[in-house]
Amino acid sequence: MNARSGEGSDLTGLTLAAIALAMVAVALVPGRGRAISPQEQFGPLLARYCHLWTAAAQADDPAVVSPLYAKDAGLVFYGLGQTEYRGWSAYGQGIKSSLFDNAMSLQFTPGSDLRVTEHGQVAWTTSSLHVTVTWNSGRHEDFNAQQTAVWENRDGHWMIVHEHISSPPLTSPAVGS
Repeated sequence: MNARSGEGSDLTGLTLAAIALAMVAVALVPGRGRAISPQEQFGPLLARYCHLWTAAAQADDPAVVSPLYAKDAGLVFYGLGQTEYRGWSAYGQGIKSSLFDNAMSLQFTPGSDLRVTEHGQVAWTTSSLHVTVTWNSGRHEDFNAQQTAVWENRDGHWMIVHEHISSPPLTSPAVGS
């Protein structure tokens, strides 16, 4: 068939329209044709962080949240209650004994103020976290905490290598005041 003939021109026009439609569809797919912003990348990570910390508290098992953290022994983490922990093992054990074992329920919710700075394989985030806790004594606390986390991209996965959570003094006898 000759594209210059009257019969072929409809097919050529249809083919060009199909190609143009396919290009528009590909351009509309999220993440295609543009880089994902740090906000778009770390927003879901912060939501996962809150979900896993809440699940870890419900299970009374810090191992639930451990996939988010690098396991190097010398890393420093500051958890709720302003306690310093060296390495993930100490962090997990300390949070279990001081927080999980003293709380009937604990829930983390991400704030809407996430800020991200990314430089190559390292990024740091700051955000507020809403925390709701009911202590074994029955006392209920509802407060906002601030989290700063340093993340390192290891083998394509962002891992927390340092964390600092600031919060009001907590009323559990084993945590904070």
